[in-house]
Amino acid sequence: MGLGSQKHCFELGAGITIHHFSSAVSTLGVDSTGSSTLILGHAILGYRYQPLDGGFFLRAGLTPIIGSGVFLPWPHVGLGGTF
Repeated sequence: MGLGSQKHCFELGAGITIHHFSSAVSTLGVDSTGSSTLILGHAILGYRYQPLDGGFFLRAGLTPIIGSGVFLPWPHVGLGGTF
């Protein structure tokens, strides 16, 4: 979901990621000795600059992954152009 003007926009989003492991694994700070399922939530908080008439495009923000005692603050940046 984007909030703001057509040129400058604040982006918000959310979702879940489901991981199923069928053997011993150690990932994202979680240790498992057998079959297990890990459910992680994530959010999107960011800014987007995109002029309607084309040109330079910028997108930047933070997409944290949260769950099962895990907090990973993943930053993101996107650059590009339209003509």
